[in-house]
Amino acid sequence: MGQLMLFNSRHLIFINKNVSLRHHVRRFPSILKLTKFSNMTTNKTKPEFEIPLDIFGQDPTTAFATPFVFFWPLQGHEEISTFVARLQPGLDKLSKAVPWVAGKVVKRPAQPGDPYPYKIVPSGPTPKLIVRDYRAALDVPSMDELVEGRFPIRLLDENVLSPINVLPGKADEERSAVLTVQYNWLRGGLAVNIVGHHQVLDGTGQEQVVYLLDKACRGEAFDEEEIAMADLDRTTLIQPFDSHWQPPLDSMYIKPPPPTVVTEDPESRAPMPAVEWVNWAFPQSALTTLKSTATQSSSGDYISTDDALTALIWQSLARARLHRLGPTTKSTLARAVNPRRYVGIPLKYPGHVSNNAYSMLTLYELATSPLGTIASALRTVVDPRTSALRETTREFATLLLRASDKCSVNMGARLDLECDLMVSSWAGMRCYQFDFGLGLGCPLAFRRPKQALVPSLVFLLPRRGDGEIVVKMGARADDLDALKGNREWTRFAEYLG
Repeated sequence: MGQLMLFNSRHLIFINKNVSLRHHVRRFPSILKLTKFSNMTTNKTKPEFEIPLDIFGQDPTTAFATPFVFFWPLQGHEEISTFVARLQPGLDKLSKAVPWVAGKVVKRPAQPGDPYPYKIVPSGPTPKLIVRDYRAALDVPSMDELVEGRFPIRLLDENVLSPINVLPGKADEERSAVLTVQYNWLRGGLAVNIVGHHQVLDGTGQEQVVYLLDKACRGEAFDEEEIAMADLDRTTLIQPFDSHWQPPLDSMYIKPPPPTVVTEDPESRAPMPAVEWVNWAFPQSALTTLKSTATQSSSGDYISTDDALTALIWQSLARARLHRLGPTTKSTLARAVNPRRYVGIPLKYPGHVSNNAYSMLTLYELATSPLGTIASALRTVVDPRTSALRETTREFATLLLRASDKCSVNMGARLDLECDLMVSSWAGMRCYQFDFGLGLGCPLAFRRPKQALVPSLVFLLPRRGDGEIVVKMGARADDLDALKGNREWTRFAEYLG
């Protein structure tokens, strides 16, 4: 195993010190020439590498941690060392094939002509594997309690389940690692949290890395394309606009200037009411009915289950807000998308390629329109035949490349979270298929833990084997109360808390 470092009786870190820091990244020029990705280059990775992050990862406002938490029940006689011994070789194998997963993010001093100050540099032979033993901690829920409550977010404290908080907050917290794994040994269960650095990995990229880890743990060989995609040069993936291009005045990525006339004393504003995180469950039967209902009132074109569910969330929150904000208030939906296919980046590329598809309607339009009309509008802005995502993704990249202050450009620059909404769908991720060679079968549940409060943020979690989708929602407490009393919402959604 290597060396075991004991921090205290409940916090352990297993570090394999037998893996050499030297590594070789394989090259597959013949594959690249035979595919549509032949115009892309690979990183000149060396034993002491320094890899620039994707242009989208140069935005420091994306310096989040992204937790993937998998839960399994245990019979009670298992030893945690057995599970560690099964996962550690997988981390070793993945790190040898893709060395940067064991790296860390650093910011280099600004250099003229280099718009990529954030880099990945070596950190250790493999990502850290941390083990926390909570079997004697009565303040930490048991697996039976989690199962009984259907894994409600109120029982999923990130300070328990995660080595790194989603948002920066702890002064002494080390947040630079590309990947960190934490085993949480619960009474009657196991929770494995794989945490990615969001500047390095978007959700799609992290799922691909976790897929590779799952293969490694099960003793399966990586195919050549998977490793070639992991080694693509991150600075040549997006073609920016030329020097003559200027952004539109209403660009969604540039924060508008403050008003020249202040009509309200900031100190006179009412304090922001309580914001809460809750989980809602949408069983497969409810999703089937929801999609059918939306399709019947749509414009006739195809809409997906994601379209219908996102439309229901937006419409239902609009109805909850209508009395407070008024019917003419405009609401913008920022729907996170994977723009790889729009800009010709391989779907298996495990990096950070981000954008939003934006839609805007008044609260009155949202509250009174048929569900299918809203779903069709959402489909229009992501359908490759009608979408502007190729151009807006290049717009976002160009603005980031040009910006001397990367904080001045981001996807949420024009959002007002009192009336707008951010939705990120993970529903298509393969997370319920991963078993990491633990011998426990597919996970019983997948969740994001409870994190610092963010209003108007929604995640559609990966679809379970039986078709259920759990929605993690951050919203005002009074809006959540309104949802609980909304018959159209509760027709489909089951409150988990």
